[in-house]
Amino acid sequence: MKLLKGLLPPLLLAVAVFVAAEVSYRLYALGPAGLSPRTMNSMSTLLQSGLVRPASQHEVWFELPPNLDATFAGAPLRTNSAGLVDREYSTAKSPGTFRVAVLGSSWTMASGVAPEHAWHAVMEEHYATHYEQQSGTGQPRVEFINFALETYGLSEIAGTLRHKVMAYDPDLILVSITMTTNLFRPPADGELFTPPDVRKPFTESLLLSALAAQFNYPLYQTYRRPVIADERRGKERIAPARENFLRSMREMHGLAQSRGIPLIGIWLGPVAMEQSVRRWTKALNDEIGIRFYEGSTPLLDMEREITYGETRFRPEYRVSRFNNHPNAAGHRLIADKLLADLIADGHLPSY
Repeated sequence: MKLLKGLLPPLLLAVAVFVAAEVSYRLYALGPAGLSPRTMNSMSTLLQSGLVRPASQHEVWFELPPNLDATFAGAPLRTNSAGLVDREYSTAKSPGTFRVAVLGSSWTMASGVAPEHAWHAVMEEHYATHYEQQSGTGQPRVEFINFALETYGLSEIAGTLRHKVMAYDPDLILVSITMTTNLFRPPADGELFTPPDVRKPFTESLLLSALAAQFNYPLYQTYRRPVIADERRGKERIAPARENFLRSMREMHGLAQSRGIPLIGIWLGPVAMEQSVRRWTKALNDEIGIRFYEGSTPLLDMEREITYGETRFRPEYRVSRFNNHPNAAGHRLIADKLLADLIADGHLPSY
């Protein structure tokens, strides 16, 4: 008993010091959001958020429910009546409207920022401002409808195009992908979507996790969606990734062509388009005329690129030190670059 009484004060002191250090680090890294259970618990992957549900079509696999009003990755996550991370759109297109369907994964859903700050929403805002200024001149109203969702692979993107997009009668389809998007393994025939266990980061130590990361040791296990050729590493994945990329893009191009709708590819992500991917996109352009654009270049800090396939963000363009998705400023850079390129090449209406 005396020994326990003797150990209790230093133990309580150690706990108090650790709690103070944890609180201080959370405030340093995330500000007041680091002390909010709602915000901290939102800083997980979408599949571990408890927000997703199985889709009614197997090819789409999973989706968000309609009229959602939640917090994800520390930012508002809202869906419309169709379950899209966007404002409300009627299925029927108004006369004089040029409608763009946008597909992709986390960079296009805009993980970590409010939906109105996503790059395609910024592009729509540019057009809306111009439309109001030029009302009555015959300039079309331009809408960008967001069908993207975090952790969608090319299989789910193609399924979304087939089962959801065409009902909105788009005039242009933008398919934005990253290497991760390309690597996600498509669900097998009959494989049901089962959400993984919900993760609650508020109960985890951000300080210990950051310290463990310095030694390349994941302190907490997070769910990782299975990828193509999971048993392979590095460059060994290039061949199956290439096959998946070409097959999926040809499928989506065929769907778009059957309706006479142009399809444009956009390469996003923290790494600029690599030479191997340039060869893939050139083959698609030569074969079936799919044009690809790069939207990530403004976010690269080439002076800090340290290894093949690993590039760090300039801090002013990322959501946080724990989230390398682009923040609102990063999305605006992407929007400005892509809008200029797409207008210059005649894929979008000019101002």
